[in-house]
Amino acid sequence: MIRILYVCRENIRRSPAAKIITEQKLSRTGLESKVDSAGIDNPQSIGMDYAMQLALISKGYQIQTQHHAKQLTEELATNAHYIFCMTDNQKRLVKERYPSIKGIVAVLARYSEKGNEISDPTDRIGKVHLYPVFSLLPFFLREMIYRAAGKTDPRDKQGVEKVFQDTINELELCIDKVISNLTGTYKELR
Repeated sequence: MIRILYVCRENIRRSPAAKIITEQKLSRTGLESKVDSAGIDNPQSIGMDYAMQLALISKGYQIQTQHHAKQLTEELATNAHYIFCMTDNQKRLVKERYPSIKGIVAVLARYSEKGNEISDPTDRIGKVHLYPVFSLLPFFLREMIYRAAGKTDPRDKQGVEKVFQDTINELELCIDKVISNLTGTYKELR
């Protein structure tokens, strides 16, 4: 069984989305796996970001259980064969905090042609610390008002939905490559 752990800042957007994408894609390969996610800086157990859930659902992913954000622990880190972080800084922090890790620690974006990091979608829309549902209400309400008027919010040219969709697309691209590598390695070991 392969154990994969995704790590991001708060465990409410990128890493739980990567977990859902990976679980559903791996379920079609027959590869036995355990996929989990955690956050470097998670002060409280909160649910998955609502906008990220909507982006996943719009791409056809099933969200079957209620996500509760959790802090990265030594147990999670040392039990994983592969730890995929979203940024170089997260990778550095994981290695510093848990030097006994025996598995591979990598930045997920290195598995795509694009390359560097997968940034937090809220950083791309000008917010650093958003929390699910309530924090995004102003964005969604503003977006709904502009859409009802047949216009685009001039302060939000990309649109919140597009930013989150772009993040899902980046995650999928990287995860497809990871799964391809893992299933290839797995077949060679059989």
